[in-house]
This record gives sequence, structure tokens and C-alpha cells, in this order.
Amino acid sequence: MIQRRTTNISKRGQPVEIRLDSPYIVVTDPILLVKLAHLFAELPPSSECDPSEVLLGVLARSHMRMFFGCYKVTDFEPGLYGFDVADIVSASDERPEGAEGSLAFIDVETASMAAVDYDHLPAFSGMMTWEDYKDAMLTEVGDTRLFDEVAERLGGPYFAVIMSPGIASPYEFKGDGTYTLVPGAVHRVDED
Repeated sequence: MIQRRTTNISKRGQPVEIRLDSPYIVVTDPILLVKLAHLFAELPPSSECDPSEVLLGVLARSHMRMFFGCYKVTDFEPGLYGFDVADIVSASDERPEGAEGSLAFIDVETASMAAVDYDHLPAFSGMMTWEDYKDAMLTEVGDTRLFDEVAERLGGPYFAVIMSPGIASPYEFKGDGTYTLVPGAVHRVDED
């Protein structure tokens, strides 16, 4: 029997898959994972808190002017989930004043995003330096060795990394800017 390979890295607009143990997926620019690793390391498990409230506290303590998103999967059961790059839509013109109390927006300054299971965020956020991300993103399409090593250390693909497919692509995710995920975008994937 051929074992199915999870595709949690997207460099040219491919859909991504992510294993989830919690119904919460955090989506952010990878630079924030590096800059806020010390705050993410302190996150309590989702079974003991309201992750949205905890993450809003992280934003407040960080004094960062960038946003990250937190999305809850409905009808959740642990397993494999996915979403398409087409589900990442521009929100640059939509973010209202006072949006600091919202986890619906994702600010991107590195033309890439990381999506991470909330319960694995404390471990994942400290696993890679910014240089690691840059090196991994500059590899050839299909070369996921560094990310594969991280997934192995983490115990599975509890994260996905999405690089902008470029300004000539048909997707709204063109690079730097403010984005959001289409409601209901994260969906269960058949593991057969």
C-alpha cells in the first residue's frame, strides 16, 4: 500500500493540508512566529482556555503593529484538514479602525504565511529561525526537507507554509498586504 504524503508546503498556489488536534488554526506571517516565540511558548492548551482571548492578549503584550488570524474549524474532529490558496483573500481595504480586537486579519510582510494548529504553536514557534524560513523558502519547488524535519520533530504536519505564488498568479494572495481566510475555508480532508 502506498502511503499518502501530506502536502503542507505551497510555493506555487498548491492547496495545503495540516493535521489538527485542536479546532483552532493560527495563521500568521512566519516573521511573527520568530519574533513572538517567547510569548507563544507560554500558551495554555485549547482545552483549558479560549484561544481567541489568549491570542488577543499575546497581541496586546507584543506591542506589534502586525496582525495574525485565528480561525475555528466547525464540526471539528482531530485529523487532516486543508485549504486552498484561493481561500486567502485580500483584506487591505476591509480592515476597519479599531480592528485590534479582531483575529480575522493576517498582515504579511514576507510574502508568506504559516498556518499552525493552536495546540502545537508553542513548540512550533521556536523550532525555526528567520534564516531557516528564508533558506527553506528559497529551495526548489518540491524540496521540503527542512519543513519535513520540523514536522518530524513536531510529531506530524501540524503546520503549513504558504508562499505567495506571485503577482502574475490568479490568486489574491500576491505577497505583502493584509489578508483573511474565506469563512469555512478550512475543511476536512479524506486520508485514504
